[in-house]
Amino acid sequence: MNASIAAGGASKRTSDTVREAGSLVEAGLSESGIEAKLQRARGVASSHVMSAENLVAKLNFTLEHTMLESNTQGRMWIDNILLRVAAMVRGGNSKRLIIEPLLAHEELRGGSCDGRTDYLLCLADERRAGSIVRHGEDLQRTLRRGGVHGMFLAAVEGPVANLAVHVPEAIAKMRTCARRMEWRHMRGAITNGRAWMFLFLKLDEGSAGGQYWTSWRMQVTIVNEFGTAVHVTCESVEKIVAILFDWVMHAAEELEQDEWFAIC
Repeated sequence: MNASIAAGGASKRTSDTVREAGSLVEAGLSESGIEAKLQRARGVASSHVMSAENLVAKLNFTLEHTMLESNTQGRMWIDNILLRVAAMVRGGNSKRLIIEPLLAHEELRGGSCDGRTDYLLCLADERRAGSIVRHGEDLQRTLRRGGVHGMFLAAVEGPVANLAVHVPEAIAKMRTCARRMEWRHMRGAITNGRAWMFLFLKLDEGSAGGQYWTSWRMQVTIVNEFGTAVHVTCESVEKIVAILFDWVMHAAEELEQDEWFAIC
């Protein structure tokens, strides 16, 4: 896919184009290495109401009461997965995860898509986080002033197979957000709740253009075995949650330091 996004949704100059540069691939992780990371993530906030075990139970419960891959099911899954990540951040940290809608669609040049919500996931210390959630501080201004990075999340509607169709728009909006925050790079993800793709954007110095990388599509595995209730597999849920947790905690770092992905 050689997609490109013109800055501002209009200009076609090469210097103003966000170019697809390649893919995010597993960073040479062995099966034992992946399992060790999943075990570590599984143990974080294990006694919290949003523990790994309870998250799986909630996702399974939605399978009993919502249509498979419906927009309703997708929103419920996204909400619960983000709350699990928030619980992990607070487990043993003095930080709190703030989950906020990013910008109104009309403020983001690059178009909009029906049923889409963009979020900024960022860390704040307990004092600042309390002020933000209680008094509705301007999160973007707070981040710029505090030198804090955030992660972009695009929640889209539609079937698993169509997830990649939304990537160009997500990259355009990530670029707008990164420029407003004066960030040179940004991590992100796009999801319909079940399927997830991870994104990395790096802006060129001195221009509106840049490069981006996308991961393969990964998804929560749903098992429908004869004689048993439909259910998700713990491993598929835990891997997505572990990557989200890691990316939120290391949002300010270049991708070369990432433990899940390498760029190619």
